[in-house]
Amino acid sequence: MGGAGLRFGVERVGTDGVRKRSFAFEEGGEVVPGLLWLPPGGSAPRPLVMAGHGFGVDKRFPFPKPALRALVLEGGCAVAILDAPGHGERRADPGQDFDATAAAYREHWGSFAGSRIAREYRAAVRMLQREAEIGAGPVGYWGLSLATQYGLAYLAEAEDLRAAVLGLFRRGPVVAHYARLVRCPVFFVLQQDDEIHPRDGVQALFDEIAAPDKQLAASPGAHVEVPEAVCRAAVEFMLRRLAAPI
Repeated sequence: MGGAGLRFGVERVGTDGVRKRSFAFEEGGEVVPGLLWLPPGGSAPRPLVMAGHGFGVDKRFPFPKPALRALVLEGGCAVAILDAPGHGERRADPGQDFDATAAAYREHWGSFAGSRIAREYRAAVRMLQREAEIGAGPVGYWGLSLATQYGLAYLAEAEDLRAAVLGLFRRGPVVAHYARLVRCPVFFVLQQDDEIHPRDGVQALFDEIAAPDKQLAASPGAHVEVPEAVCRAAVEFMLRRLAAPI
């Protein structure tokens, strides 16, 4: 495995059989690192779910991990997670503190408003679908919290996406603009006691999403206390729409 533009690392296999490979590619003059999850078996073409991560963590910690593993093990999907700007291997100084990571990301968002991140995701899809183990199957997006902010920039221009799981992020003028351009089916997560993104702002962002097929899953609890039943419903939503005929 290792098509044009992609550089892969050594494969590691988890106790659950999920195969993980680090990868990197260049886009817009930057090296973009990612992590690819593959099922133990199956054949191409297979669904590809692009995913993101939360603020201050990196590609190793998409939320929630069990749900993404279910996409791989139950749905036979490939899942690819990219490091956001200022995070993970994209940190200028791997030893920098959280405030420096936050500043680096905010500077990038302030300069590009998600447009460069969207371009990175589109490039990753093109290259990953050239790989023999993935192929040109259906594509979805999974991104909660920070990954909703930059994911909406990608969704706004991605015409071939079958479904997206979003949420845990509040309305702002830029993300609201992107949300009004989204047309793919959306499953949206809201936590009623969210201490980071209060419920009214999160509800307002859901209301802006223009997709005719959208579902809101609102539950009691704090930002990271998304109930297992909601995660399960999100997985089923994604797998149904990835499997649906065009």
